[in-house]
Amino acid sequence: MIGTQKRPVAGCSDDNPVYLSACTISFRLSCSCSDIKLDVEAAEELIKGDWQKLKRLKLQWNKIGVDVISVLIKACWPALQSLDLAHNWLSAGAIAVLTQGNWSQLTTLVLSNNDLDEAAIRFLSEAQWPELTSLYLNNCTLEGFELEWLPRADWPLLSMLSLLGNCLDAAGAMHLVSGNWPLLTELDLMDNALDEMAVRCLADNNWPLLKTLDLTVNEELDISMLALMNPQQQAITHIDPSSHKYVPYMF
Repeated sequence: MIGTQKRPVAGCSDDNPVYLSACTISFRLSCSCSDIKLDVEAAEELIKGDWQKLKRLKLQWNKIGVDVISVLIKACWPALQSLDLAHNWLSAGAIAVLTQGNWSQLTTLVLSNNDLDEAAIRFLSEAQWPELTSLYLNNCTLEGFELEWLPRADWPLLSMLSLLGNCLDAAGAMHLVSGNWPLLTELDLMDNALDEMAVRCLADNNWPLLKTLDLTVNEELDISMLALMNPQQQAITHIDPSSHKYVPYMF
């Protein structure tokens, strides 16, 4: 950031201040402050910035709630493509408000390590983000049945979906494969509760461009089950038993 008049944002530590309003942002702003809350006052200061070229905004570890999200969605950042809200206190109410923001240009959204549930996923699936290509929902304690609404999302450009560190089972796999994401190339399901039935569901996918499906650290998954991921489709599979990573490639 470049600027002459600098005002530190309330809620950020003295050794890593973030200066707002009077600054010129080239393309990225990071305000990731562990154990320090980004409150409404700080958020209101944040959105004052006339940052027409701001592309990436990181707000990790800020204990953000509905009140702060309600302020942030009023921002006018027409070039914003990447929004990182990991490690906050976001729940269904905050997600409902987030999806009301005029951020149709978003390509990357990180919501990992938040308190998400079925209601949050439902609100998320209703978001109008036609340019979204990457979505991270890692370590949100999501169970399989809570993904019911996710495949209904209208994100035709989605190519990367990460759900590692959740509690997904066969029900979750069944919901995922119903997603209409023709450009999906990478699906991360590392460290879940997937079993043989889940793998059978994943094998019946409609993702012709899928390159990587990471099934690492699924305790219910036996290595031999990965052979199920070689259906009679247009892709053949290369399976790395040491990592449980399935990598299809075209012939």
